[in-house]
Amino acid sequence: MVPVLGLLLAGTVLLVPSFATSSPLGGTSVSVDDPHWYFTEYNWRRSAAEARTANPGAYCKLGFTGSSFSLLLNTSGLASSAMVKVAYTVDDSMWRFATLNASSVGSVGAGATALALAVPPLPKMANARTHHDLKLVLFSSDETHDRWRGGTADSAYLVILGAVLDAGAATVAPQLLPRRAIIYGDSITEGTNTQLYDWDQGQCSRHGLAAEGAFKSWCFGFGEALEAEVSNCAFAAQGEIR
Repeated sequence: MVPVLGLLLAGTVLLVPSFATSSPLGGTSVSVDDPHWYFTEYNWRRSAAEARTANPGAYCKLGFTGSSFSLLLNTSGLASSAMVKVAYTVDDSMWRFATLNASSVGSVGAGATALALAVPPLPKMANARTHHDLKLVLFSSDETHDRWRGGTADSAYLVILGAVLDAGAATVAPQLLPRRAIIYGDSITEGTNTQLYDWDQGQCSRHGLAAEGAFKSWCFGFGEALEAEVSNCAFAAQGEIR
């Protein structure tokens, strides 16, 4: 199948402003409709309360002050085994990974769980940055489980409820690329078999999350060459076979 590519060269996103409030973790709470929190277009189902995605490769960006960042998630609908893998980088540092399931992170009440993300110290230079930039991506999800509805007892769905910053910290507009790209495709575009592929055997030496990596899909290198934020709208077996 040949993926279909669409470009929105002057696309804009309208977000509804929200206000930071105190958090059950003792810091400043940030909702997913914060005007500085960018989510890739056509990948997320968003409301004031949560942002959901089933698309491997869907990502978000957020700038923030302070020295810590905790992501609030709802993992109650995930399968008991590891079904979702996320990757994140702060200030373009080394990529870090976390695999989520129904009990992988600690509960903070009201159906929410918290995933603390490591934040490197800001460089001490004359022109030092005054804030951090976070990029978080749904790196892979298990295609053998429900990735469409979410909230079921056996899903592979990422649900972000918000974030928690240091007390007194604030969000900042992240650095975004000037263009937008929408890429439609199937398992190849999704990132299936981008890791640990056994060319001698003609198959993956390991299956599931270990073999998949959406950010290693061709579409993100293509988007970087175009200086575009990429909405990867790809699922295995999606498309037309001639």
